[in-house]
Amino acid sequence: MYLGSGAAPIREALDAGVNVSIGTDGAASNNTTNYLESIKFAALVQKGFTRDAARITAPQTIRMATNGGAKAIGMPDTLGVVEKGRKADLILFDPRKLTSMPMHDPYATTVYSSTPENISTTIVNGKIVYHDGKFACGIDERDLSDAINAELTKLKSQVDA
Repeated sequence: MYLGSGAAPIREALDAGVNVSIGTDGAASNNTTNYLESIKFAALVQKGFTRDAARITAPQTIRMATNGGAKAIGMPDTLGVVEKGRKADLILFDPRKLTSMPMHDPYATTVYSSTPENISTTIVNGKIVYHDGKFACGIDERDLSDAINAELTKLKSQVDA
């Protein structure tokens, strides 16, 4: 939508048996890497463009974000589902934030009402990498942000020169 390219025919793709996944383009072309926002837009765009609230469901959207992503990167047997023998790459979602209250349906809450503040823990390959606002590897988000901005300023000055 940012580039005005329209909406993908997700319902038709799913009905035809095509694997559909959700991702972010990154800050270079979408100004954000907020995956939860991408999940929400994937569902809302389908409903809005077709004027059909039943066009895609929250559980279907979650499957595209999990199983669909695992299939898209060729790892459907190791990612995309929480079960024994698979890699533990997941987020722990805290629905007790005002932005996602009240929670009547966990799928709908995750798709339509969640924000990054709902993510309490991120686990990659069974290891906690983020918990309660802190990165386990010691990265300070503010310091990282300052370093990125410093590099961007340096790059801009090189381009201008």
